[in-house]
Amino acid sequence: MFTSLRSRIRAHPRAATVAAVCLGSSVVSIILLVQFFGVFFQKHPPSLFYIFPIYDRQIVYASQQVTITDTPEGDALDVTFAGQTLHLLVSIPPRLDLPNLRKHEDWFRLLLWRPDQGFDESEQRRLRAGGEASGNLAIVTRTQRPGTDPETTGEIFKSDWVFDFYEFLPEGGGNVGQGAWRHTRLHFPESDRAYARRVRKARSEGRETPPRRPDELHEGTWFYHAAMSVMPEGASLPREFNHSAMMAAGWRWSLASLSVLGFLFGAAFTFAPDRPKAAAA
Repeated sequence: MFTSLRSRIRAHPRAATVAAVCLGSSVVSIILLVQFFGVFFQKHPPSLFYIFPIYDRQIVYASQQVTITDTPEGDALDVTFAGQTLHLLVSIPPRLDLPNLRKHEDWFRLLLWRPDQGFDESEQRRLRAGGEASGNLAIVTRTQRPGTDPETTGEIFKSDWVFDFYEFLPEGGGNVGQGAWRHTRLHFPESDRAYARRVRKARSEGRETPPRRPDELHEGTWFYHAAMSVMPEGASLPREFNHSAMMAAGWRWSLASLSVLGFLFGAAFTFAPDRPKAAAA
């Protein structure tokens, strides 16, 4: 084996040298990259939010009753809390007649959320029964593009999804239902490709570079994690945190990538089979 390796190196010294140099460079650059990521994540720790879905139609929150019922027509949900009623139109008709709120889970979720600490299901069940639920109670809904088929095109056009968040406020101070809820509306983030098209169009027309929408979902917020709970399986939001770390790595990331590619090409040329020599005339 070693004899064959030496013979290949003698036969292709330049390619072998390139492979050896790039191998050493890739090892060093990967070590530097890993060290950089460790320091970056310590200085910029991710914001973690834990979500606990609730499927009961009646619960006690902050010593007040929460009741969720379907309207007789079946086209809306009425949420009653603190003497106020929130009327939410059904944006995606139920596919199956499931019990409790599970029939609406494609577009509607009642959930508890809190930062940095997970939920214990049995404990939460006991606390909710006593009106001492540990966490922030909220509703999240997802609305598709108007006029689309909710089971086909409506699920494809993710860029048109709209998410509404209703935070329960036992002490009032919200902007819905005389302060019983705080309402926030956000949109599915525009893709980098779609944004690049808008930028190119603006520049071709001599206009200023357009900004991204200010009302998009962003990682590092509880809205981001809550919105994931009403998305179909397979749909996902862009991971900004990992992308930011790689962008901040700068030359370290580029050096590691180029070194690995250089090693692969050098090794390929070193161990490539020789061309058969032409027979003597």
